Amino acid sequence: MAAAQQPTAELGLASHVECSGLTLEAANGRGFALRELSFTLERGALRPLLGPAGSGKTSLLRVIAGLVRPHSGQVRVDGLELSLASEAELRELRRGSVGLASSAGPALRGSVASNVELPLRLTGVPVGRARRRAADLLALTGLEEMAAVRAERLPPLASIRTAIAVALAHEPGLLLLDELAVALDLDEREELIDVLRRLHRNLGLTLLIATRDASLARRIGGEVRMREGRIVSELVRRSAFSRGEGERTDELAILDRDGRVEIAPDQREALGIGRRARVTNEGDHVGVWPDRPPPDPRPPWRRQ
Repeated sequence: MAAAQQPTAELGLASHVECSGLTLEAANGRGFALRELSFTLERGALRPLLGPAGSGKTSLLRVIAGLVRPHSGQVRVDGLELSLASEAELRELRRGSVGLASSAGPALRGSVASNVELPLRLTGVPVGRARRRAADLLALTGLEEMAAVRAERLPPLASIRTAIAVALAHEPGLLLLDELAVALDLDEREELIDVLRRLHRNLGLTLLIATRDASLARRIGGEVRMREGRIVSELVRRSAFSRGEGERTDELAILDRDGRVEIAPDQREALGIGRRARVTNEGDHVGVWPDRPPPDPRPPWRRQ
């Protein structure tokens, strides 16, 4: 029998999630939901995962949560290699290490407090301890005064807060949120961001927030951008105080395992790049040009 895998906490690794070359066939069997996807999520990060509907965000979260296995590639969560993990190890991952809240999750029934207590009661946690844990989470998510309210009567934002509290019942270190803000107005989205930042700060969580809302992703900052089953770029904040620039944000393209980089369709259109491009070595950087003669660097009066 294979030896149990050693968790990341014992190894002292900085990354919470590491994905390499993930491929996952689409649920309908037509094409792929994930295509050679590589991605690293640092421990303690708060990251939005931005992409349009059908880009593979939900599929990636389900793989990270141990709900589906990729067809190829590797995914390591808290040091556990999920492609090699037993079903018992995956159940333990879902019960203790990873929390997932989704807009497509099961409808909540009963009081808000009973919904938060339920995952704990189902795994044998004593009633008193389950109630104390639920009370703590309701306080953190701003639901103390709604503990006795029936969940099916909650307004959208309170329902989302309840789903988050349920996902945190077992004290996971990694929280995955899937399109929770779609039914919220602008003020409610700001409130949700405040809740997420408070949870991130007070609980020391790693959060990955899948969304198609670019404004929400910008408000959180540091988004990872996904398209057609791949991570294509991420925003990185850099300090440049030595040059008097303060802090700036750079968008970095992601290279796959073979060194390939994808140029976004809007960027290709703006640059006039079609099916082919000319790539040049510019000494300290690589140039990508439309398939036509390069621009003449000389001033107009010196051109022939």
